[in-house]
Amino acid sequence: RLSTIGNWVREFGRFAPSVPVILYHGTKEERALLRRKHLKGRGKDGTMPVVVTSFEVAMNDSRYLQAFTWKYLCVDEGQRLKNKDCRLLRELKSLRAANRLLLSGTPLQNNLAELWSLLNFILPDIFDSLSV
Repeated sequence: RLSTIGNWVREFGRFAPSVPVILYHGTKEERALLRRKHLKGRGKDGTMPVVVTSFEVAMNDSRYLQAFTWKYLCVDEGQRLKNKDCRLLRELKSLRAANRLLLSGTPLQNNLAELWSLLNFILPDIFDSLSV
């Protein structure tokens, strides 16, 4: 997975070199340093860097990441959120984001509960209940 998130950082450098990006990974101490250095406040132009991290780090550091209102929350391997009761989904839903995007190369099965879980993550105000 680290190779996947490292690839996202490289892709930003390749296709959007003017966009600041940080790889939010490492030990607890290293991540604390990254937060102090890069996430303390907004940049001079009012922007934050793109933060690329893993599911595990996002879950472990959700209390820190909840302090921000994110413009976009993009989740690669979005099919991991198809279980409406999983911890990962709960932690990511706790992050405030103006926009959410799921990326997945895995086809969805004919399972209404799994589809609802993904739609509820993206548009919770519209898909607020699994019951019909």
